[in-house]
Amino acid sequence: MGTLLAIFVPPLSVLLNARNTFLAFVASLLFCMLGFIPGIIHAFVVRSARIDRETQEAATSELKKQTAIMEGDEKELKKIKDKEQEDKIVKVLTPFVFLAGLGYLIYSLSQSVPM
Repeated sequence: MGTLLAIFVPPLSVLLNARNTFLAFVASLLFCMLGFIPGIIHAFVVRSARIDRETQEAATSELKKQTAIMEGDEKELKKIKDKEQEDKIVKVLTPFVFLAGLGYLIYSLSQSVPM
């Protein structure tokens, strides 16, 4: 899904994958105006950076979890599990919140345009 989005709608892909969303989104729009291929390349670079960041965070989390297990630190282990659960919830809800906001924006713009 992410790859198709990066190819067909690069600014939207950047908006969903970037850490500094507004700046990256504006840069993506500029790249797309310069030519569609630079916009696609930028979308893939941003997506790749996100995947690298998530991989590094997962490895760090797993290392902390294994250390807490070895040391028998129940409090730290509970904190790590709570953080993992919170991350799962955020990952599931983010697209829905984005689509709800986009739907509201489209609805409010359609109401302000006289017919």
